[in-house]
Amino acid sequence: SPEESEAETGDEEAVDEEQYVNDAELDAILDSAIEDIDIK
Repeated sequence: SPEESEAETGDEEAVDEEQYVNDAELDAILDSAIEDIDIK
């Protein structure tokens, strides 16, 4: 949308960073879930 392309300039990096954090958190959650399964 036009609104999005106006906002893109400064926000895109922030979004990428947020996505990276989310991926890292997901990895950590998956790792601990896998460890829980291994322990059982």
